[in-house]
Amino acid sequence: MKKIERIIIANTCFYCGGMIVLSELCKCLVRQGYNAKLFLFYGIPKSEQDLKLFRHTRIGLFVNYIKLLFVRLLVHLFPNAGFQKKFFPDYFTARHLNGCKIQINPFFSKKNTIVLYPELFYGNPLKATHVVRWFLFHYPHANKPNAFNKNDLFICFREIFNSDQLNPSKKKVQLNYFDHELYRQYNFEPRHGSCYIIRKGKNRIDLPASFDGPIIDDMTEEDKVNTFNKCEFCYSYDTQTFYSSIAALCGCKSIVVLEPGKTKKDYIGPDDSDSYGVAYGTSLDELHRAEATRNLLIDSLDFSKKNKENTSLFIKYIKEHFCNKT
Repeated sequence: MKKIERIIIANTCFYCGGMIVLSELCKCLVRQGYNAKLFLFYGIPKSEQDLKLFRHTRIGLFVNYIKLLFVRLLVHLFPNAGFQKKFFPDYFTARHLNGCKIQINPFFSKKNTIVLYPELFYGNPLKATHVVRWFLFHYPHANKPNAFNKNDLFICFREIFNSDQLNPSKKKVQLNYFDHELYRQYNFEPRHGSCYIIRKGKNRIDLPASFDGPIIDDMTEEDKVNTFNKCEFCYSYDTQTFYSSIAALCGCKSIVVLEPGKTKKDYIGPDDSDSYGVAYGTSLDELHRAEATRNLLIDSLDFSKKNKENTSLFIKYIKEHFCNKT
């Protein structure tokens, strides 16, 4: 490939940390002058069977996108008619898609195109020639040779998520996004009760059979913020979610529940800033440290400079890996 003509980033309408980061990369690439778009999947292929199903439904997916374009036109012409609630409501409520262009056609030229998949994706559903796999979490397909190609470019989001087998040089790109208007503390009165985060901790052996407070996993973002502003404590069984930090920003005493036999060092790298405002376990030292570093967490949430630098690093990696290669 002599030059990069387009970058297509696999994403979904589901509003969560990984999908938000993928959208942020898309926006940062556009700011740096690249033709970057999102391709929206309505189900992530996580196995060989899922991949075969996607290949059989690509034409139907294309027709679905044409319908979406028509509905977007109707919403633009008649904003109060309610078309966005009746048709494609997930798309119109997905905040992270705002400002991103969407790749409608799954049958695009592969010659000078980069396609990026996050770690959950099995195989190469868009049949791209030049593939980047970004490990936003632990890669579940490392021991499945049909899930990737040896010529793919592998990059991790954090070293703790890296696969040394696939990315021995530890190429890392880390972008972040934070909605300061949405995620904030507005309740400064006394609080009561606890809320819980399960998410990626759903298979933990120490997960309680019941909880004495709300689980925020399936709430809207607004309801999550409201819950974080009401509760005194937030306990997370997902040890790697940024929602623990959001809970702290909203005024909760945010606690990551350690897995049996593990310590804070198993989750946090040498940069302790990843744990600002959040206690790992319930020891008094950790609770005091979390409270003392909450302001540092707030100060750390201006990501513009860091995101620009990491986007440039991403471009450097793909040029080194793909450009001037056949």
